[in-house]
Amino acid sequence: MNTTYTFKQTFLGSLLAGAGTAVICLLWRSVHEAVTGFSVPQIVHTTGITMSSFLPLIVAGIIYYFVQKLGAKGRTGYVIGTVVLGLLSLYGTFTYPMPDGSATPTAFTTLTLPMHFVSMVGALLIPRLAARLKP
Repeated sequence: MNTTYTFKQTFLGSLLAGAGTAVICLLWRSVHEAVTGFSVPQIVHTTGITMSSFLPLIVAGIIYYFVQKLGAKGRTGYVIGTVVLGLLSLYGTFTYPMPDGSATPTAFTTLTLPMHFVSMVGALLIPRLAARLKP
C-alpha cells in the first residue's frame, strides 16, 4: 500500500473497524455467557464493550493518518505499534483484580482475552478499509 489516504478515509475506516469489532465482541460476550454461564454485566456491559471497540480504533485511525505520511517506515511502525500495544493490553486480563478488589475469575480472562485480539485485528485492518473508501 503505497497510497496516502485522506483523513476522511482513515477516520471512516476506523469507524467501520470499530463497528465491526463492537459487533464481534458483543456476539462473543453472548456466546461466552451461553456456553459458560459466566456473566459480569456490571463490568463487561454493552456500553463498555462498544466504547472500548470504537474509541481505541478512532485513535488508531488518527494515528495511522499521520504515520502513513512517513511512508513505508510509518506504516511498518503502525503495525508494530499496534501489535505491541495489543499484546500489552492482554496483561490486565490476567493479573489485575476486579474493580471491587476481588480476584479476577478465570472465566473473565476467557471472556475478555478474545476481545483484545479482535480489537487489535480491527486496528490492523484500518488501512485496508481506508483503501476501499473513496477520497
